[in-house]
Amino acid sequence: GTSEWRTAAHDEFALVMDGEVEVHLVKLDDPSVVPPDKSGSIALQGEPKGQRMGHVRATRGHMTLLPVGAAYQFRAVRPGVILLQTIAGDDTQYRWAEICQTH
Repeated sequence: GTSEWRTAAHDEFALVMDGEVEVHLVKLDDPSVVPPDKSGSIALQGEPKGQRMGHVRATRGHMTLLPVGAAYQFRAVRPGVILLQTIAGDDTQYRWAEICQTH
């Protein structure tokens, strides 16, 4: 599937744990859409305005930088798993208890 477009006031990283994911990047014309003191990523409405930076095709074990001042969108043909390294924010969901298995 295809995710919404997101951005953050700080660098983030996406680590592909399983599958293959394309990470599309756009350098925002107006990075002030995110207040500089805002933690975590925020959703953008519609297509971001700015210069396309290209995309990264990442598979299991690959890490992609999601740079400050850029919008990003994840795209995958088949289900995959991404571990997103960010700062806790308004949209943060803590899901490790659901994802991890304990014995």
